[in-house]
Amino acid sequence: MVDQAEIHRKVISGDVEERRWAAGQLRDNFADLPDKELAWKDMIRLTQDDWLVRFSVEGALDHAFQHVPDKKQAWNDLILMTESGANYVQLRAAYALGSAFQYAHDKEEAWRDLHRLAEDEDINMRYGAAVALGRAFSYIHDKKQAWGDLLLMTEDEDLSMRLRATDMLGSAFQYVHDKDEAWDGLIRLTNDGESVVRMSVAHALGSAFQYVSEKDEAWDDLIRLTNDEDSFVRLHAVYALGSAFQHVPDREDAWRNLHRLTENEDGLVRLGAASAIGAAF
Repeated sequence: MVDQAEIHRKVISGDVEERRWAAGQLRDNFADLPDKELAWKDMIRLTQDDWLVRFSVEGALDHAFQHVPDKKQAWNDLILMTESGANYVQLRAAYALGSAFQYAHDKEEAWRDLHRLAEDEDINMRYGAAVALGRAFSYIHDKKQAWGDLLLMTEDEDLSMRLRATDMLGSAFQYVHDKDEAWDGLIRLTNDGESVVRMSVAHALGSAFQYVSEKDEAWDDLIRLTNDEDSFVRLHAVYALGSAFQHVPDREDAWRNLHRLTENEDGLVRLGAASAIGAAF
């Protein structure tokens, strides 16, 4: 049986090794601890500690949140962490907000918090907000605005920000209401100047394909992406065709498209086409 009194004693200990031990115990046993309010407070306290101590508890905050009785206070604790001066602490808190959103006491207020973080001047905070929006997307009532926030982040001057936002669009796509409009938003991102973003878009398009109503047009969009100037973007576009194949209406024509790509002058495209054909089978 876990001794919570001993864990708490070591949380407030002056010995960093004891605090690290306590952090691990809180991380691994939170759901079984009798006094979860105290356990949560101890975890929040340890997020201001030595980096190894923080590492143990910060990644467990999102899992612990669902077990805390006072979720309003717990949410506010995470918001306060996003205002910390330490970038890593801010990011971990934002990630936790995304996972905790489904359990939030007041989802409208929680949504306003995420929307505010998405517009923060700090690039690290916007980055964390992008991940949070992606994790929380299915539970957010105003999905049109949430999608708009992610799209706006894809215009950020920071490459890592654009890439992360694009990744989140791919996972959020199935929950957005106007999927044809959302597809058009993804297609616009295929014009991004960085090939890694276009690769991410290709992956997102492959995942989103099954949810689009105009699949013939969407298939043509993917075919055009196989002509991208970058070999790896073309390769990911072909992979997207492979995953989309089962959902396309005219499979005979789609099959001919894939077969033509096996004769492409680019070896990577030929390799991707062979893989796509295997997936189609």
